Amino acid sequence: MSAGLLALLLLTMKLWPDVPVVQVMHRWLIAMPLEKLSQLSRKHLLFAVLIGVMALGGFEVIAVLGSADALALVAWDMSLYLDAVIAMWTASAIGRMRGFVSYMRLRLLAAIGRRPRTPRTRSHRQTVRAERGAANDDDADGAPVFAWAA
Repeated sequence: MSAGLLALLLLTMKLWPDVPVVQVMHRWLIAMPLEKLSQLSRKHLLFAVLIGVMALGGFEVIAVLGSADALALVAWDMSLYLDAVIAMWTASAIGRMRGFVSYMRLRLLAAIGRRPRTPRTRSHRQTVRAERGAANDDDADGAPVFAWAA
C-alpha cells in the first residue's frame, strides 16, 4: 500500500511540476533531504552502516550491551576508529603512489633512451675562521691560572 502511495506521488510530481502543492512536495521530499545528505561526512556514513549491521545482528547484541543507547555509542566509537583507519590507509597509499610514480618515470626515461638527471651536489667549501683575539676566559696578563681544589 505504501509503495502504491509513493508511486502515485512520483507520478503526480512528474506529470504536474508547476502545481504549487507539487512544488512544496518537491521541496520537502527531494530538496531538503538532499541538502541534509550533502552535509554528511564519512564518519556519519560509517556510523549509519555500523548501526544497521549491529541492529541486524539481533537483539542479542542489544541485550549484551544493555540498551540501544549503548549500542549507538559502541557503533559511534567503531565508526570513528574506522574513519581513522581509512584516513591512514589513504595517506600510506598516496605515499606509495609517489614512489611508484618516480620509479615509473625512471623506467620510462630509460625506455626512450634518455638518462635521468642526477641531482646536482654542492661543493662543500671549508671556511677558515679568522684568528680572533683571546677567549673570554683568558687572563689579561697571560699568567697561567690553576684551579683551586676544594
